[in-house]
Amino acid sequence: MKTGTFHRALVVLLAGLVLAAPLAEAASARRLGPRTGTGVGKKILPLSTVQPHPEPSPVYFPILREKARKIEDRNLNEGWAYVISGGIALAVSIPGYYLSEDVFARSVYSLGETLAVGAVGYGAYLILVSDDYARFVRILESSPSLSIAEKEKLSYEFLNENAKRAKALRKIRVISHGLTAGLNFLNGATSDNRELRTALYFIGAINVLAAGSFLLKESEEEAFLDEIRSKGKVEAVLGVGRSGPLLGLQYRF
Repeated sequence: MKTGTFHRALVVLLAGLVLAAPLAEAASARRLGPRTGTGVGKKILPLSTVQPHPEPSPVYFPILREKARKIEDRNLNEGWAYVISGGIALAVSIPGYYLSEDVFARSVYSLGETLAVGAVGYGAYLILVSDDYARFVRILESSPSLSIAEKEKLSYEFLNENAKRAKALRKIRVISHGLTAGLNFLNGATSDNRELRTALYFIGAINVLAAGSFLLKESEEEAFLDEIRSKGKVEAVLGVGRSGPLLGLQYRF
């Protein structure tokens, strides 16, 4: 009787050990975290070993934002200067036109009124209408879904496109002034009038100087992009570099 009771207790004990093994394994898995795979021989990694990759710190977008702020401040100051000077010119020209009886004086006052109204309008435009830099920065700031890397890339592409456009305009000015100079020199060489020939040569020389100025001096957009590139930050963050043929001492055209 005692032997049968002992055997039954031993069976119950073994059954309890068999049932407790999977429960202990499940509890251990919950403590350690998810498995890296299924099957025999797979390791269980703790959650602390899985860490997200941090995004790079912004470099290019803050530079663009600072550039936009400076342009807005400059436009605001210049705009108020135009409005004030135009208002003063209007205050002088309008009474002067009606108080003067001379035709030439009235013509001068009328021209002054036209220029004054144009100055006020241009000043109001600078004050009220934001430039491309400020508008683009506001678009990026109002898009919270964009990541830091995406804002960096878009900022670089925006300034790069602005520099390309400014470079194209500079080329057009160089070609235009060069052709104008050539035509004036040709007309001067074929002219029989000495005074006319001198005047044409003078105009041609002015156009040569203008063409040389645009050829040798980069625009504000090109200079700004080159200044950032020279610091080496863009190459490190975006993997871009200087491109285009080099002529002379670090001159690009």
